[in-house]
This record gives sequence, structure tokens and C-alpha cells, in this order.
Amino acid sequence: KVDFFGSAVVALSQQSEQRVRALLAGGHDIALQALFRSAGLAAATHAIILRALKVWREVANGKRLAGVQEVSWLMLKELGGQSAEGDLAGLVKSIHLDALRENARGHALAIAAA
Repeated sequence: KVDFFGSAVVALSQQSEQRVRALLAGGHDIALQALFRSAGLAAATHAIILRALKVWREVANGKRLAGVQEVSWLMLKELGGQSAEGDLAGLVKSIHLDALRENARGHALAIAAA
């Protein structure tokens, strides 16, 4: 997920892959926001992307266990929770609901197999 995002940011920002990867892996918020601006990402997206990046960094460093369901929930909370509106909120809600369904399906299959 981060690799795909990083590749997209490289293509959009015209920054080197090495620089983008370094910023995504450990850059401060201000540097990341400058990168997002250079990639043409709307300012309204910066906070939720930063929230997701922080969680994925913790996962990569072994400090946290999290998947799409938790990350999408945290992104949605950053947007204002379940009452958030707009295209971005709709997209994040859709991703979150898909993750919920997939996790529920996995649990149901595990219970059935037990």
C-alpha cells in the first residue's frame, strides 16, 4: 500500500524515488505536506494521509498491529467520523466498509472451520 502510494507521489511530484521514500519513511509533517503539495494533492487530504502514514510507520517498525480496517477508521475519524461528508469521506467510508466485510467474512469462515 505504501509502495503504491510512494510510486504515485514520485510520478506526480517529479521528486526522486529515493527522496520520496525517505520522506514517507521518516519525514516530518511539514516536509510531507510540502511533498503532497508538489504532487498536487489537495490540502484537505494531507491530514488523513499523514494519519495513515503514521500508523503504517508504526506497523513497519513493529510497534503496532493494524490493517486496512483500523487505518481507514482512523482516517475517517480524522475527517470527522461517521458524519463526515464529501467525496473523500465517501471514499474512505467505502474502503472502511469493504475492510469490515472482508474481516467479518474471514471470521465467519474461521468459525465454520472450527
